Amino acid sequence: MLDVLSKVGQNANGRKQMGSNVDFLLVGGGLASATAAETLRAAGAEGSIAIMCAEATPPYHRPPLSKGFLVNGPEQTKILIHDETFYREREIDIHLGTRVCRIDVDSRTIETDRGNFRFGKLLIATGASVQRLAAQRAHLTGIHYLRSVNDALSLYESISHARHAVVIGASFLGMELAAAFVTRGVATTLIAKEDLVYEKLNARPRSRSSSLNILENEA
Repeated sequence: MLDVLSKVGQNANGRKQMGSNVDFLLVGGGLASATAAETLRAAGAEGSIAIMCAEATPPYHRPPLSKGFLVNGPEQTKILIHDETFYREREIDIHLGTRVCRIDVDSRTIETDRGNFRFGKLLIATGASVQRLAAQRAHLTGIHYLRSVNDALSLYESISHARHAVVIGASFLGMELAAAFVTRGVATTLIAKEDLVYEKLNARPRSRSSSLNILENEA
């Protein structure tokens, strides 16, 4: 999995491109873009297809980053949606390490930090961004966020040297992280502004049960 990080700025066919005309341009390196590209080819689309990724890794699944990736490590966790052969056989180009700066709908042009592209059809599937902690000293070493594979790599390596961890947030992601840390032998404290975990599910019996389990484990 880690070898794909060296392919920044290249497409799936290995050709370095700084700008071109694309019939179907898909912005975003996640499941939505990968699925759209696959669906287009399966439906018989014959035009050029390109996926534009800001990250240095081809489209990958994010859910494993908070589960098996942190417990078993990157070499033991499959996260790529498709391998390079899949894209090459379907003539789907992937532009890695490419950030969009501006989109001009009238001229059907997209400006990136690696050149301009003209498109016939455009899909914007960039997903969400991390909500940074607004607090003093939030930039100190040892504070992690989890959104990308690089975030997960940094966190995985840090766990190896950690004795105690603090997780802010009691949503699914927060609970999964806490579980991964405990599995790795790290004492973990969960902090949430809500009264119960999973509060957004609006399932108070389930939330109470999970909270009681946490308290019992701590005891």
